[in-house]
Amino acid sequence: MVVNSSEIRKRFDVEVVPIDVSSRLSELRKFSAVKVVRSLRVLAKILGSVVFNRPRIGYLTLAPHGYAFYRDCVFVAVFRIFRVPHVIHLHGRGMAGSHREGVPAFLAKFALGKAMVIHLSPLLLSDIARFVCPSRVRIVANGVADPFIGQPIHKPRNLVTNILFLSTMLESKGPWVLLEALSILKQQGLPFKAIFAGPWRDSLNADEFNQFLQRAGLESQVQHVGPVYGDAKNTVLCAADILAFPTHYENEAFPLVVLEGMAAGLVPVTSNIAALPDIVGEVGFLVPPQNPVALAQALTKLLLDADLLASLQLKSRARYEQKFTSERFELSLAQVFEDVASEI
Repeated sequence: MVVNSSEIRKRFDVEVVPIDVSSRLSELRKFSAVKVVRSLRVLAKILGSVVFNRPRIGYLTLAPHGYAFYRDCVFVAVFRIFRVPHVIHLHGRGMAGSHREGVPAFLAKFALGKAMVIHLSPLLLSDIARFVCPSRVRIVANGVADPFIGQPIHKPRNLVTNILFLSTMLESKGPWVLLEALSILKQQGLPFKAIFAGPWRDSLNADEFNQFLQRAGLESQVQHVGPVYGDAKNTVLCAADILAFPTHYENEAFPLVVLEGMAAGLVPVTSNIAALPDIVGEVGFLVPPQNPVALAQALTKLLLDADLLASLQLKSRARYEQKFTSERFELSLAQVFEDVASEI
């Protein structure tokens, strides 16, 4: 979105150096010699651009921890050595826990100390408070493109309420918590349908998922459809009424899936962690992570009150339009770049 932003490109000439050195999902958060070689190639490209093109601003999406953080510190060092004003854009959390003392803490202060730092929500600022002056921080909420632009969202009142889980099937994203909550709803005799959409990851697999459905008697009400993209994703979003996302992922920050659900007029029911309270506001329900009983209680309120569900669906879409569109994101980011350029 940043690379292709017409708003940014009409104000600045943009040169892009891709820094992603993982070619497959399975490579994420894993060290390898191949990644080192790829990182050195990226460093050479950044050095070439800084030396020969002399950019007015450097922009980097900094990894908050792990191997990628140390690699990104090298990229920041290039900006610092060649006196390039730079913007550091954070999309995750975990810096406070990963950089408590010693070299990690020093490098965190080095990476953020002289930059203009963009974070996603005021609720995430405590994660970086030790490393950067508050006057050097700007808040820019994530945004997502509206797949339904020019097409009014009319959510039909389904005879049976449809619940959607749309994420990687990673344990910490909450699929098991949701399954346990759905089992409670089943025991209460509440009618619903649930779709799980996303790729399997790590220890979770289809056999375990289907075995749970059989034990809980949910085979006719719950289905896993695999990963969905593009039109297929829009189809499952439009068919759903509720987005259930009971994440307890340790680095969760500002999950885009909740914005996508709100864009489609779904009521978000999610965890009260990270920036999620800032995203959801009064248009959905927040529950403690890893608490299927609380999740089931929130879902029950929506299953039993069709008027409440319909009202919150309209409010959810309206909140997306007011706060989380791609246009609003691009304008906010472009303004940060303008502020940095004006300081030069």
